Amino acid sequence: PTFFSHTMNAHLFETIMSIGKFLDTRTDSLHLKQFFRFIEQNKDLFSTASFKQRLLAQGHDSAYCEHFAELHLDITEEMVAEDRTRIRSLPVSNLIAWRHKKLAHIEKRLVTENLDIIKEKPVTIQEIDAILITIHEILNRYRIAFDGTEWILGLPQAKPQTAYLMD
Repeated sequence: PTFFSHTMNAHLFETIMSIGKFLDTRTDSLHLKQFFRFIEQNKDLFSTASFKQRLLAQGHDSAYCEHFAELHLDITEEMVAEDRTRIRSLPVSNLIAWRHKKLAHIEKRLVTENLDIIKEKPVTIQEIDAILITIHEILNRYRIAFDGTEWILGLPQAKPQTAYLMD
């Protein structure tokens, strides 16, 4: 039970820290604001023409490339704006407070006044799931537009997905 409890706490801690990095807007964070800026500045990378060129460069024949190019959906400014809105609407304020005041940094006030930020600003598993699913859907949209592959939630880790991510 102790090992299981510590393992679960470690996974929760890592999940909260990772979500914080994605949603934090400081310049040293890998956050979605920079990601969206990159997408807007490089929309041509997510166009049907670029997608088709990448397929051709992988050695696929012309008919194959044409077939998948017809199915391709270009990324538009409206899509990026929609995704920004989805991120802003996520229930992250309490989770970010956990990260900033207790997990990543220990705020003096919490210690001296014996405050438990986790109890004062509760976060539910459903909120964490909603955040993770939304981030997954958003990142998956751009991955599909870039290389035509999709990371499907709920599938067991398969070697090709893991190898692709590590690359």
